[in-house]
Amino acid sequence: MNTAADFADYVRRRRRALDLTRTELAARVGCSPDTIKKIEEGERRPSKELAVLLAHHLAIGEAERPLFVAMARGQAAPDPVAPGPSHLPAPLTSFVGRSSEVSALVAALTSEDVRLLTLVGAPGVGKTRLAVRAAGELRPYFPDGVWFVPLATLEDPRLATLTIAHTLGVADNRPASLLDQLTHLLRDRRLLLVLDNFEQLLDAAADLVHLLTACAGLKIMVTSRTPLDVYGEHRFIVSPLPTPPPAEWPSPQRVAAYPAVQLFLARVRAHDADFQLDEENCALIAEVCARLDGLPLAIELAAAQTYRDLPTRLRKQLAGGRRLDLLATTARGLLPRQQTLREAIHWSYRLLSPADQVLFARLGGFAGDFDLDAAYAVAYDPDERADVASGDARFELADRLEALAGHHLIQARTQDGEIVYNLLETLREFALEQLAAHGESGAVRRRHAAYYAAMAQAVDPARTGGDLQEWRALLRRNQANLLAALQWSIGAPEPTLALQLAGGLGHYLYLEGHWQESVHWLQSALAVGDAGEPALRARVLTSLGILYIALGHYAEAERHLTAALGLARRAEDRLGAAWALHQLAHQAILQGDAVQARAYAEDALYIQREMGDPRFLALTLEQLGCAAVEEGNYEEGTPWLLESLEIYLKLNADGGSGSTFNLLGMAALAQGETAQALDAFRRAYAHFERIHHTHGLPWTLRNLGLAQLCLNQPALAQNHFLAAYDRYVALASQDGAIGVVEGIAGVAAQLGQHTLAAHLFGAAAAQRELAGLPLTAN
Repeated sequence: MNTAADFADYVRRRRRALDLTRTELAARVGCSPDTIKKIEEGERRPSKELAVLLAHHLAIGEAERPLFVAMARGQAAPDPVAPGPSHLPAPLTSFVGRSSEVSALVAALTSEDVRLLTLVGAPGVGKTRLAVRAAGELRPYFPDGVWFVPLATLEDPRLATLTIAHTLGVADNRPASLLDQLTHLLRDRRLLLVLDNFEQLLDAAADLVHLLTACAGLKIMVTSRTPLDVYGEHRFIVSPLPTPPPAEWPSPQRVAAYPAVQLFLARVRAHDADFQLDEENCALIAEVCARLDGLPLAIELAAAQTYRDLPTRLRKQLAGGRRLDLLATTARGLLPRQQTLREAIHWSYRLLSPADQVLFARLGGFAGDFDLDAAYAVAYDPDERADVASGDARFELADRLEALAGHHLIQARTQDGEIVYNLLETLREFALEQLAAHGESGAVRRRHAAYYAAMAQAVDPARTGGDLQEWRALLRRNQANLLAALQWSIGAPEPTLALQLAGGLGHYLYLEGHWQESVHWLQSALAVGDAGEPALRARVLTSLGILYIALGHYAEAERHLTAALGLARRAEDRLGAAWALHQLAHQAILQGDAVQARAYAEDALYIQREMGDPRFLALTLEQLGCAAVEEGNYEEGTPWLLESLEIYLKLNADGGSGSTFNLLGMAALAQGETAQALDAFRRAYAHFERIHHTHGLPWTLRNLGLAQLCLNQPALAQNHFLAAYDRYVALASQDGAIGVVEGIAGVAAQLGQHTLAAHLFGAAAAQRELAGLPLTAN
């Protein structure tokens, strides 16, 4: 990586891997976006100070930062010499991708500062292949040769030095020790040793330090699943190959640009030279590579199956949690741990202490990122927590997690100033196998579900009045674990946990826009069985009612909300009853029954006055105002809406403020005050956009379109209607989509396209009748 172009490619890939724009990275390091652009295009090198900042914000590990800064500055490498003898294994297959990593390794091992470089990474990530490739590029810099020493079959550290000596032709038949003989042999030579698979021989690392100290021309490149942790060591983390994100799966051209897919195709074509990536199979192949976490060994093993099995079958088997059974080969000439992914992982697993093996297995219960608190709650059973209740317990656990990360069996990174962990899916599947073998699956998954059920219940702002944005951010970070806990609780079955999770997640899933999927989850939780807790069931039924309202299924919404109200009253859960009444009022308004809506809202107001919660008071006033506006009683409705808005603004409740501004705009529009309505709708959009409100944004876009129609601005109106339509379709909201079609029909009429307008109005009316929706758009 001594050329600016090599370093530029490396920076660009790191930035994209962290999902940062050039502007965002520039803001973090304190330079202009144009500077980042020039660095990434190889037009300039950063100063030493800027390189240090880049290393930090590109998440370069502490041990690797001096190496990164040296590469950034383009440190001069020794002049190449005539290539020395090669004692590297000849590759039997092509080398795919990793050009920037090869350049980085060459730059490192040709700099003066790096004498011992350790390639570390997860099982199957391709450390050996990368080391051999880089070593081949390094031959011109080592006139006395590049020597490859395979150590995978050794288990006794005392045999490491012996194997190195025998590889270099030193016989153990002299009075001096082997280490002294090696030192004598290498003292005046410029030579590179590549020591492959050193992780089980760490006690021999001191001999390497001795050799490097005594032999100035010697350099050593090691592959290991854990660092050597010796003085002078530089570490190079080998990451999985980049895989295409789902948004790019339909495009063969974009999918083919990713190294994981390139490797897959290269290995498939070894069996089927005519195999092509096309529009029919590209999404399947991209998904397979993603499900395999971009691990080269896993991809190579999967590719070997593809010439016999269709990619669709392969994807189905991987989705069913059978990676480790599927990913195997009978090819001769490979070590057992290279023939199956399970053996590759087991090789690292058996190097752990028994206690860390148990911890790793228990961490398989996590389906996404987790922090120290979550690990403490899930990895220790109550008796173990009692035994380690001292203040040192969490420090001990943090050390053990760091050790697992050092073995690359879990991943660790810093997020918002805190360390979070996760497991690659292939490693998680292995951990779950070990968990089952220990007979702990049920207990660990139950603790996992209980921890996330408590999280979902404790912070719901619909019931606690907490900050909506913080709550959504917390649940979004933990969504994978929350849904995994819900799925397990339903399947176990654990009725109480299932209802707690479903009730706590219902409002969040509605706001996130996962409406159809959420209906399935909540119905499944209710079907697990009656846990004898009517308040919990009421909460889930209310969430289902909200989802059915959003989907335009008003009869289903009313049925579920009425049942929720009855259960909440039976449980004497006044908050639950008030929440169900609020949603019944909303549902009645959408069906055009303002009288019934007012009755529900007044019942909710009666409860609210006893509870004294300002958020619910604002919601009740909003619904009373909405009901009055629907009746055409603007003089009564507008003051209620304004009082509601005042409370929402004081609470910084953007969702409520956006909703109330929309209602005020609709009242103004109905009274012919179009400019005032347009201003209210714009304010509503600003509030909804601030919190990415999935339902509020298309509702407001539709209202903006209606206001612009009234101002005789059909082009602007159509733009807003089309934007709203796309969002409603993505949300599967029938009522919303039909209302937008009616708006587009209005645009056609205003443009004089009367045939098209009549067709659209007729189609919308037919859809309303078919769906059982009110015949007048809301």
